[in-house]
Order: sequence, then structure tokens, then C-alpha cells
Amino acid sequence: MKEIAVSLLPIILIFGLFQIFALKLSRRRLGKIVIGLIYTYIGLVLFLTGANVGFMLAGSYLGRVLASNEFKVLLIPLGALIGFFIVKAEPAVYVLNHQVEEITDGAISAGAMGISLSVGVAASVALAMVRVLTGIPILYFTIPGYAIALILSFFVSKIFTAIAFDSGGVASGPMTATFLLPLAQ
Repeated sequence: MKEIAVSLLPIILIFGLFQIFALKLSRRRLGKIVIGLIYTYIGLVLFLTGANVGFMLAGSYLGRVLASNEFKVLLIPLGALIGFFIVKAEPAVYVLNHQVEEITDGAISAGAMGISLSVGVAASVALAMVRVLTGIPILYFTIPGYAIALILSFFVSKIFTAIAFDSGGVASGPMTATFLLPLAQ
């Protein structure tokens, strides 16, 4: 509860400063915003408690069972499979997919975005499992990945670059992190 309060505090302070010096919203409107902040706080507490308690334990247990198996190479396809499906549980991915579909007037569908993100996360989790099994330094994965992303950004439309970088941020949200990190450990 304290972590979420600390996370929301900067937003509340900045809003407070804007309210004092620029916005000057009515009491009624300000009351609605305060009620919304309370709902946000309660929702985040419940959501993150459930994710941390449920998914961390499940990921840790699954990781222990798989690590004790003599066929450790199975971690790679299993990690990819879990990565593919865990994206569906991310609330931010759902929101992003529908926003992209709305902004592009359906040119990029929410379904296509979902599949693309699922495939991307599956590939990255498979590479992470390769890294866990072999001990290859993480820089061998991140530097070429970022280099490819930056080079591609010069050849595609700016909207695709923005969508790609936003997608990377939302695909690594609380559901993914609380399940995959304990699995890999």
C-alpha cells in the first residue's frame, strides 16, 4: 500500500500545483477527481497484491520444478509459450491495442497488435531462457536488439516507431514481470 501511495504522490503533487496556479477547477469537479484517485489507489493495491501473491508464487514454483528437470532445454520452448500467452493478461496491452486501432482508423487492428506483441514477447522470453541456460552476457542481446530497433526507426513511419516503443513498455508490465522473473530465477 505504501509503495503505491509513493508512486501516486508525484502525480497528486503536480496536479495540486496545477490546480493552485493554473486550473482552478470547481469543488465539484475536484471532488470527482479525488474520488477517481481513491478508486485508482484501491484498484492498484488490489491488482498488484493479486499479481504479486498469485503470479510470483506460481512462477517461482514452476521455475523450481523445471530447473530440477534433466531436460533443461525444454525451458526455451516452454518460456516462449508462456511469454506468448502472458501478454494477453496485461491490462495495458489491451488498452494500447485498442488505442492503436482507434488512432489508425482500423488500419492496424487490435488483433494484429496482440499477435505481434505475443510473438515478440515469446521470442524475447525464449532468448532470456537461452541466456539463463548458457550464461551469455545480456549485452549480447540488448545491444544488437536496440541497434536494430534504432536503425529500423529511420526507415519506417514515425507512428510505427512510437507504437513499437510504447508496446515494449506495456508488454513488460506487472503481470509479465511478476510471473516471468521468478520463473527465470
